[in-house]
Amino acid sequence: MSKPTTDELAAIVAFVKTKRGTALTLEEKLDILRLHVSLREEDVADVAGKIAGWLGRSTATVKAVWREYKTTGTLTVAPPPSNKTNHASRVPSTPAVRALVKNFLRDRDRAGIRTVCKDVVELLLAKGKVSIKRVSATEYETKDYSACLRAVQGYLTREGFKYTMHGGKASYAAANEIDANASE
Repeated sequence: MSKPTTDELAAIVAFVKTKRGTALTLEEKLDILRLHVSLREEDVADVAGKIAGWLGRSTATVKAVWREYKTTGTLTVAPPPSNKTNHASRVPSTPAVRALVKNFLRDRDRAGIRTVCKDVVELLLAKGKVSIKRVSATEYETKDYSACLRAVQGYLTREGFKYTMHGGKASYAAANEIDANASE
């Protein structure tokens, strides 16, 4: 195997930089700590600089790991950046909201009024169950309104409300009422 060229080495360093996250994992911190111990046992000068050079991390980062262990006796790791935490639901999934929506859909269906998701959003806004940012007294912020609309659509699907055709027009109805109407 031949000696790698400078360009190949630079490509490898660039690859490592793109694939490795900025936050240190516990394993990386433990490796840094172990290197600190080994080099300090050998009485090497500029321990942090050598470790930083070997691992491609900054000297400040290497020193911070040593300092953290010396002051606390342990190492902490920041959670990785991700969007995997549970978020508060935009539409509360409570029996009261479900009954409110179910009665609203039932009343409108009996009156022969077509009900779309936008109508349910307006109901929930009027009852204070959801909130949408306003641009002015009469207008909602478009992105926030769209996000709320999607959240209500998801809520209606999760809660078992069906989007059906009534007289050639699509409308929401409670699933159990659809089944009852189908059997008649």
